[in-house]
Amino acid sequence: MEKYQEQIIDLLNASIHDNKPKFDYSKNIDWDKIIEESNAHSITGLLYPALKKSENNIDNEIINRLKKITFTSAIQQSKHIKDTAAILSLFNENNIPVIVLKGLVIRSYYPKPDLRTMCDSDIIIHKEDLTKVRELLLNQGFREEEDAGHHIAFLKPGFNLEVHWTLANETFRKGQECFQEYIWDDARKIKVGGVDTLALSLEDQALHFCAHMASHMAISGFGVRQLADLVLLVEHEGKNINWNNFIEKAKKSGLYKFSLGMFKVCNYLFNMEIPKELNDGNNDEEVIKLVVDDIFTGGVYGQRDLSFTFRAQVGYDIEDDSTFSMIKRYIEIILPPPSKLSDRYGYAKKHKILLPVAWIHHIWVGLTTKEYDNESKKKFLTSTLSRAKSRNKVVRWLEL
Repeated sequence: MEKYQEQIIDLLNASIHDNKPKFDYSKNIDWDKIIEESNAHSITGLLYPALKKSENNIDNEIINRLKKITFTSAIQQSKHIKDTAAILSLFNENNIPVIVLKGLVIRSYYPKPDLRTMCDSDIIIHKEDLTKVRELLLNQGFREEEDAGHHIAFLKPGFNLEVHWTLANETFRKGQECFQEYIWDDARKIKVGGVDTLALSLEDQALHFCAHMASHMAISGFGVRQLADLVLLVEHEGKNINWNNFIEKAKKSGLYKFSLGMFKVCNYLFNMEIPKELNDGNNDEEVIKLVVDDIFTGGVYGQRDLSFTFRAQVGYDIEDDSTFSMIKRYIEIILPPPSKLSDRYGYAKKHKILLPVAWIHHIWVGLTTKEYDNESKKKFLTSTLSRAKSRNKVVRWLEL
């Protein structure tokens, strides 16, 4: 890790544990770099509470800047929870069982829950209730934006709701169906914004965090906020979690090695105690550092810049890290076969003779897109292959 990244972890660790930070933040601190990195991981609002507890003489301009970000974030999240509670009440009134997911559950473990940001609310329903849920939400002014095959995004100004009917992403890893077999039977009661609802059992909650990180890491990456979530769940509920049950489900769903790896990363970054049932005694510090680098480089959604996005694709699902394998995958990304072309190039799927035209079109779109800056495009051309090798080592260690 770079020095500023160590400082971010120090501040995040202090914030989620309501402690004083360990480092001296009174001088020689690159605040622009720290804030830029924190923004990329959606944790900037968590820095101010930690710095407020610091005994260092910190520049007032920085304190006020972070205070403003934190205040704005808290207001937005408070409104988000009120909006979510209103929807949960609506479902309760219509006898629609709902399990809330991810941030809606874990936020209560943060010392200041409104500082755990969410851009949307995730819930899971019974599939047979989907038609009724859709009708209710459309009547509330939502629009149906995306059907991803296992969830639908419903949007209205200032509020996004992802409605799932399954937690299993079988396209990513076979065997995940078994992990959700009894989620409704084992669900526990909680409140969100004062409204009664359901959450996953503690074992399923821990495994879902790992499954969510695994699916994101396989295709792109995830940020340090997800690790903080896991840390708080384990520290607050570890004594109530049946870890043998967790291990059994993790093995059946093909997530055991990944889950073990994430617990080791949490121990390395946040000094989280690994449950004895999950401690294999192996010293994997070298590859853990590669995982940490991967997490920091990608940002909260793993799509921070073009070179990272493509090194993730080049380094994934390859049996070896030979230069030949990497070059082959690199070429497939630039010149994809018809089966891997997006719908934008549907003409080449229908008429194979037009494939070279689609390739030129594909390259032109990549060169001219404004989604990534010129520096990211340059890094994609010059460093993707070399960095994909470390990425491949990470995904093989985690058995993705």
